[in-house]
Amino acid sequence: MRWLPNIITLGALITGLIAVGMVLSHHWHLAVFTMFIAMLLDATDGLVARLLSVSSKFGATLDSLSDFLNFGIVPTGVLYMWVLQEIGMFGCLAAITFSTACAIRLARFNALSEINKPSWHHSFFTGLPSPAGAFTVLLPFYLHNIMHFPLNEVVASAIAVYIIFIALLMVSTIPVFAINKIDSSGRITAILALITLPILIATATNYPFHFLVVLVVFYMLICIPVGYTSFQQFSKRDTNQRSNKSITAINTYKQ
Repeated sequence: MRWLPNIITLGALITGLIAVGMVLSHHWHLAVFTMFIAMLLDATDGLVARLLSVSSKFGATLDSLSDFLNFGIVPTGVLYMWVLQEIGMFGCLAAITFSTACAIRLARFNALSEINKPSWHHSFFTGLPSPAGAFTVLLPFYLHNIMHFPLNEVVASAIAVYIIFIALLMVSTIPVFAINKIDSSGRITAILALITLPILIATATNYPFHFLVVLVVFYMLICIPVGYTSFQQFSKRDTNQRSNKSITAINTYKQ
C-alpha cells in the first residue's frame, strides 16, 4: 500500500505525456481537460500519502517531475500553439518565462520543505503554486471559448504580458493560502470530496469553461488576499510572542 501514492503520481505523469501529444495535435480542449485530470491525480497522491502516513524522497521527486510536465509545459504548449506563435519571439519568451518560473517554483518548494518552520507556515504557499498557476495562466483561453473574441497581434501581446505576470506571481514570495493544508489528516477533505465531486463533475461537464473561469477568479480573489492578510497576522503574533519572551527572560535575569 505504501507504493500507492507513487503509482497515482506516475499516472499523473503519463497523463501529462498524453496532454503533450494532444497539444501537438492541436487538440487544445482535450489537452486542458487532460491537465485537469492530472491536477486531480496530483491532489489525490498527496491525500493518499497523508491517509496512509507514507512519504519518500523518491515520491517527492517523481511528483515534481510530473508537476513540471503537467503544469509547466502543457499550459504553455496550449497557449503557444493557440495564439503566442502569432507574435514570434515575444510569444516564445513569454512561454519560456512561465515554464522556467514553474521549474524555479517547484525547486524552491522542495528546498523549503526540508527547513524547519513554525507549524502555521504549512497553511501557506510561497508564491502561486504550480497547479494553480497552470490553470490561472489559461484564463484567456477559457474566456475566448466563452466570448469568441478575435485573435490578433494586440490580443496575443496582451496575453503574453498576462502570462509573464502569472509567472512572476509563481516565483514571488507572496504568501498564498493553502486550502489543501486546512485538513492535515486528509479525512475531512476526503469526505467533502465525495460529497462535492459529483456536483463539480456535472458543472464542469456542462459548462467547462464557465466553471474554470469562476474557479480562477475565486482563487485569485480569495486565496491570495486571504493568504497575505493571514500570513501578516500570524507573523505579527509570532513577533509579539518572541518579544514578550525576551522581555520575560531579561526581567528574570535582572531578578
